[in-house]
Order: sequence, then C-alpha cells, then structure tokens
Amino acid sequence: AVDLKSLPIAEQVGFEEFVRLEDANRSIRVQELRKRAGFASSEVLRYRGLFDEHDSNSDGYLNTEEFSTLLIKLGFPLRTVGEQRDLVHELETAKQTVVERGIEPDEDGKVSFW
Repeated sequence: AVDLKSLPIAEQVGFEEFVRLEDANRSIRVQELRKRAGFASSEVLRYRGLFDEHDSNSDGYLNTEEFSTLLIKLGFPLRTVGEQRDLVHELETAKQTVVERGIEPDEDGKVSFW
C-alpha cells in the first residue's frame, strides 16, 4: 500500500477535476468487470492457468485439439454427437453474451483467453 502522505503534492485538485478522475476510474473498473464476465479475480486466475496449461505452443490461442482437451478436463463430455451439439449450443450462447458485453469474439477458429 502506498502512503499517500509521503507523495509530493504537485497541485491541488479541484472538484471538477476530482469528478473527472473518479469517472475515468469507474469506467476502467466497469470495463474490467465486463471483461471478467462477472467472475471473481481468483476464478479468472484459475481459468487463465488452465488455459495456459493447455496452450501447448504458448501462442495465446487454443486450437481445436487443445480446446477439446481443456473442455474434457473441465467436465464437459464430448462422447456423442448430441453432447457435441449441446456444447456448440452452449458456446454460441456464451459468444452472444460476450458480444452483448461489448467484446468482439475472434472469428478465426481459434480460442483466445480474452
């Protein structure tokens, strides 16, 4: 933690400037929350670790094989065509949620973490 009393004061901040700074800070926090899709920071870190663990070539993307392995590890069965179809439906729903939150999904067939 930073001891604010030890920081040099360059100038006083007026009320309007304070409000502008707080609005900018709030905007950043809202963007971060949207990006996390409501998950807690600890959950994001856990999922990021799993993603990185399955990104075998460390290129920041999961190909179909890497993604399938991750889904199986997370408990999503892919044994039958019906299970695969259900998973595709779930992924399409998640993709729509991402779009509604203002994040454009990749359309290149690869899965990135963000």
